Amino acid sequence: MAGDGRMFLPLLVVLTGLGPGALQIFLPALPQIRADFSADPGVAQLTLSLSTLSIAVAMLLFGPLSDRIGRRAAVLLGLGVFLVGSIGCVLAGSIVMLVIARVVQAAGGAAGMVIARAMIRDRHPPEDAASMLAIVTTAMVIAPMLAPVLGGGLTDLFGWRATFAASGLAGLVILVFSLQSLPETRPADTKARPGLFAGGGRLLGHRDFLAYALQGAFSIALYYALLGGGPHVVMEVLGGSATHYALWFLPVAFMFMVGNLVASRISRRVGLDRMVLIGSFGNVLGSGLALLLALLGMAAAWTIFLPTALVAFFQGLSVPNGQAGALSVDPNAAGTASGLSGFLQMAFAAAAAQMVGMLQNGTVWPLLLTMFGCGLMSLLCFLPRLTGSRAASTG
Repeated sequence: MAGDGRMFLPLLVVLTGLGPGALQIFLPALPQIRADFSADPGVAQLTLSLSTLSIAVAMLLFGPLSDRIGRRAAVLLGLGVFLVGSIGCVLAGSIVMLVIARVVQAAGGAAGMVIARAMIRDRHPPEDAASMLAIVTTAMVIAPMLAPVLGGGLTDLFGWRATFAASGLAGLVILVFSLQSLPETRPADTKARPGLFAGGGRLLGHRDFLAYALQGAFSIALYYALLGGGPHVVMEVLGGSATHYALWFLPVAFMFMVGNLVASRISRRVGLDRMVLIGSFGNVLGSGLALLLALLGMAAAWTIFLPTALVAFFQGLSVPNGQAGALSVDPNAAGTASGLSGFLQMAFAAAAAQMVGMLQNGTVWPLLLTMFGCGLMSLLCFLPRLTGSRAASTG
């Protein structure tokens, strides 16, 4: 099926935003969910934590699946799973059933996050793919920014089940448009397509894939360290409010979007590896600046969030280019590469957020040191790619 070329990029944008949006839209409803089911807060929190784990595992599976059965079929399957999970959430009669249904919904939403990247790489060379990935990646920021606002309004007006109904309705609309307009992009070649373990193992043994994937994983981990530790630092350590935190976080999200938009314009001209290297240095520069200001006794919200906004801009430059690079290592396994790199990003992100939480000691240091460590590792992990390229060009 050829599909409608005009709908290709918009469809990939909404497919990418569906999973993150569904993850965030019900968060304002958590207190009401706990009250309705008389649930322990830790059990209710599983609707979020197990959903995050579900996304990570599903990303690992949907990538190679799309290499085997085709991108279009895998997307449609994921959307079907998402709808089943959404219906289960709306009809859930207990907190346990809600957790299970939310895990199913999250798994289905992960399909678009993975396969959209692979579909772009199928159609475009690395530098062009990086420009388009920069546009698609903004959906992963915009959706989580808008979804809680929508979810809060729906909860206040109609109750918590309306948040899952809204997610399901969005998934249904996207499914209808995908059936009509989403093309198959997987290359039609005769080479055997690797399975999950064979393809994943081959990629993990490839120096260039590891350089791109680990650079991106540590970059995202830096961002999630702020998500995990920022609220505690602002509200408990610095004495701010939830609104205070939300307002300070806005420039971080905004600068990430700006960085992605700049990357969409200049990646082809500057070059993929240079963009990733610039972003890696930006990770170190921004997180190092926040750490230095704290060492000088200037620990405050602005000394954390404004340098992190600088980091976010540079990540907007590097993340889409790193994704394009990871997917270009083996074009026959672009789906597997997308799923594996996505899994590494989610796993490292969860580990960084958890580390900040476990190390909390009433100061800013656990957050700032974790962020700086992730930024430094993003640079160190990418250096083998540069030294290898230089050796190849002079050999």
